[in-house]
Amino acid sequence: MAFNNLGGITTLAAGAQTTWWFNFNNGEDRGAQTAWPDVKPSGNGPAHIAFNHSKRRTGTGYTEYGVVIRNIGGEAGTHNLQGGGFA
Repeated sequence: MAFNNLGGITTLAAGAQTTWWFNFNNGEDRGAQTAWPDVKPSGNGPAHIAFNHSKRRTGTGYTEYGVVIRNIGGEAGTHNLQGGGFA
């Protein structure tokens, strides 16, 4: 299932990065998931990349997904997340 506009809007300065963690239905395991920056329009068009996708699962079965987003553009830009699972 795809998702768009997930989470609060985050601003990254040029060269900055942030880590996102997200889950579904209080930790439901949805298999392989990917997330990317849902970049918001601004300036000359910020460029954000996603890398280091991860999944962690506790002994109780709680599942959380992670991704690192970096601004590779020359100006600040804003984003939240979009993505989905593999079918």
